[in-house]
Amino acid sequence: MTPSPSPAGILHQKGPYQAYYGPDGKIERLLQDVDGDGRADAVILYWPNGKIRAGEIDSDRDGTVDRWEYYSTDGVLQKVGTSRTKGPRPDQWDIIGGNGRVVRQEFDDDGDGVPDRSQSAAGETPSPAPTSLESSRK
Repeated sequence: MTPSPSPAGILHQKGPYQAYYGPDGKIERLLQDVDGDGRADAVILYWPNGKIRAGEIDSDRDGTVDRWEYYSTDGVLQKVGTSRTKGPRPDQWDIIGGNGRVVRQEFDDDGDGVPDRSQSAAGETPSPAPTSLESSRK
């Protein structure tokens, strides 16, 4: 018995943007190719409620993701990861508090993906600006 294929979503491309909408019509993923080199400079994933879930951004456009953003189900920025070593995954995270400011930083010093130490930012550090990509149905 052959499994039945799942319903397909819709892929829509306009200019530097490529959006994928699931079978239910809700956005699931948005890609942006700022410099037109055919590689996504930003990939944004969405929760089923349409709010941003996560973002992977190549901010210096060298072909490697260097910024990771994590959002709550309400679309509120909670954590921003960066790579101090220009590696393929974050090794430093800015934890964002309810006031929208960095309240703690965590560091992965041995490269295993798990924070080894953290330091309080005492709520005095402005949070990194979240990605400016917004979903739109055009």
